Amino acid sequence: MEPAPRRKTQTTWHEFLKSHWDVLAAIDFTTVEIWTKSGLVTFYLLFVMEQATRKVQFAGCTTNPNEAWMEQSARNLTDPFNGRLANKRYLLMDRDDKYCTGFRDIIEQADVKCLRLPPRSPNLNPHMERYIRSLKEECLDRMILFGEKSLRRAIREFFLTIMPSEIIKD
Repeated sequence: MEPAPRRKTQTTWHEFLKSHWDVLAAIDFTTVEIWTKSGLVTFYLLFVMEQATRKVQFAGCTTNPNEAWMEQSARNLTDPFNGRLANKRYLLMDRDDKYCTGFRDIIEQADVKCLRLPPRSPNLNPHMERYIRSLKEECLDRMILFGEKSLRRAIREFFLTIMPSEIIKD
């Protein structure tokens, strides 16, 4: 084993992931277009994945992921009884502006460190990116959805039949 100063500079991303697998989670957004009474509306879907088990939680959807909605999502995720981030130490996230300062502060108050990935680096969060790609290609891109209720139903059915995931009511 190398001395501490050299060891710190030689840790690769792959080694970091392997050594922290059980306490690591990832979060990501995707969008989907839904027909509503007021026309075509973009919905933002938030998902969280436990890296060790690859279980995914649908954390919620909204047409406007403002700071108040994001802070409530953070409180739900860090809930000590039902939160996906209970017993986690790190949360992988991209540099999306939706992850506002209030969101990150609530996460970090629960002793979960937010690891913001460099711009344009989906290869650093590959499991979450692949999950979202599967959801879109195998489910959402194949359907014409009418309203939020049909969106939630499609996601629930995808979780129950195709992917080993969990759903939380938001």
